Amino acid sequence: MQPARRHRMEINGLRSVAQDAVTETACPISRAQPGGISLLLVSDRLDDFQPLVFALREQLFNVTTVEDGWDAYYRTQVKLPTAIVIDAELRTFDSITLCRLLRRAGLTPRAGVLLATRNSSAELRICALRLGVLDVLTMPLVPEEVMLRFAYHRRSILHRCGVTSTCAMRADSSKGVSRLVERAMSLVEEFGESTKSTKHTARAVGTNARSLSLAFKNETGESFSAYSKLKKIQLACRLLRTTTMPINQIAATIGYQSACNFSVAFRHRMNMAPSSYRKQYSSE
Repeated sequence: MQPARRHRMEINGLRSVAQDAVTETACPISRAQPGGISLLLVSDRLDDFQPLVFALREQLFNVTTVEDGWDAYYRTQVKLPTAIVIDAELRTFDSITLCRLLRRAGLTPRAGVLLATRNSSAELRICALRLGVLDVLTMPLVPEEVMLRFAYHRRSILHRCGVTSTCAMRADSSKGVSRLVERAMSLVEEFGESTKSTKHTARAVGTNARSLSLAFKNETGESFSAYSKLKKIQLACRLLRTTTMPINQIAATIGYQSACNFSVAFRHRMNMAPSSYRKQYSSE
């Protein structure tokens, strides 16, 4: 067999393996649907990971990159990704401390955490594995190897991520609506699109803002904007109840320009300030 042809077959095989991580579940996710497998990459030297990011995005992985450990920790509490890749040599935050925070918050058992290191040592590997890290990868990372490792871990990762139950809930909430509206609701509920504009979400589902707004209003009885705002407040309530995330960080996370604007919107919907809502639950 010619080398070029063999190489093409290997790449196609890797693509098939990577997609198995999405399709081999009780609730298959369409390849065209964003967020089939979401990955959070934590590194303050992102240039070292560009080949990996490019390769994963080509395979429709939903890749988010962050440079700060606290930012990564807060993001996982807003929406837990399928997998988290942490640069072991973070310069601004200790990677092992981040692993400990994730474990203490109960997030490690529900996400596949991988540590990428330039200087692998037995001590680092043992410490990481004790904290629930699935794998320790040695840099430079080979995209094909990482995809194979994802495939190897796919069953445990997707089981921990709760894909089946999430799909069931989404199907329940979108019953009786068109495919267009269902996809828009899915983006809001699953992928954090409540923080984006109607125009942005419309583009993501293949239409324009006016058509999406009309369809949403006709089929659900409420505007897309009102639905999105409600989901923002629901997310804020969860974060206030279950995390210690600062209120200004919650405001920024769910798309408000200031903590003041967020407090006004929250008080309008919940009849109390965010701080009072949190205090109410912390005292129970």
